[in-house]
Amino acid sequence: MTPNATWQLPQNVDLDKMAANGPLNHDQLNSFFENGYLFIEKFYDNSYLEECENDVSLMISNLAHRLFKAGKIKMLYDDLGWTQRLLRMREDFEDAPIVLIKGGVLPVSMQKMFSEQRILDIAAQLGIGPEISLNPAWNLRGKMPAHEETVVPWHQDNSYWEPRVWDEKVLTVWAALVDAFPENGCMQMVKGGHKKGVTADHTIGSTTSTWYTEIRWSVDFRLHAKTAKRPGKSENDWFYGLKDALVVRDPSVDNFVPDWASWAQIDRTAVQDAAIGGEIGELKEAFDPVVTGPWMDLWDIEADSRVGKEGKVNKHVERYLETDESSRDVQNYISQNNW
Repeated sequence: MTPNATWQLPQNVDLDKMAANGPLNHDQLNSFFENGYLFIEKFYDNSYLEECENDVSLMISNLAHRLFKAGKIKMLYDDLGWTQRLLRMREDFEDAPIVLIKGGVLPVSMQKMFSEQRILDIAAQLGIGPEISLNPAWNLRGKMPAHEETVVPWHQDNSYWEPRVWDEKVLTVWAALVDAFPENGCMQMVKGGHKKGVTADHTIGSTTSTWYTEIRWSVDFRLHAKTAKRPGKSENDWFYGLKDALVVRDPSVDNFVPDWASWAQIDRTAVQDAAIGGEIGELKEAFDPVVTGPWMDLWDIEADSRVGKEGKVNKHVERYLETDESSRDVQNYISQNNW
């Protein structure tokens, strides 16, 4: 039997007392628990956003040089800014956006953003801790104009997690790196959708296209306790054993500093590819645009889902279905008490 996916206001909790123990005030706390989300405008200082822009621009530049050297794009397009350059690269090489966001090495600017003390204070205020860890499932997202593959359809984050952590407190943070609005793909939430505590069945279906002229850049990341109530392959395993979570706050250690040096350099995407038998070096050199992972074991995947909205084969599903069928059996999770 699957655990309830839930994050409810604890009974007999005084929001005024909770508000006294962190950055969120009474109304913000009430909004979080009632609506299931909280919007905080201009939370990060511009310096954080500028550093992210610089790192993303460097990532785009590095990819441009690799693609140009391989004959995939006609020019470097280095006269364009970060909201335009990848668009021109995509005109020459359609998969450029996916190849870019598949990069799983966390840049320094995002290390700073994800471990900013106020966001950790909020996580602690909401009941995570005392040790707080950063989940390896972080994402840089470049929402492209009229590009189905960079549309993120309606979903619950729980659909990506092992069932053993469905009843854990996992705080998801989404931060737009440029102005976000409905026309360019802002975050949308279902108000109160958390209250039933149910993880819905998820399928791979069609998405919708949007029409605008620049890339909407955003990042998202997740914070939770160090160890799940039902641990995985290690005490820091929250993500199928692919990569451990990183402790970013430990009150028991004076002047605690996260071990970014080793953790941030582990490319989670490369580990995912290797887990399904992919040759990491070959896939990277081939600019492989396919994204698969063990979370797909939990989804309803039907034959017609292999063909997308525009009649194109869904290469992500195709790659996944090439793996050993026995390894995809959901009974594996049940037999391992992961359900």
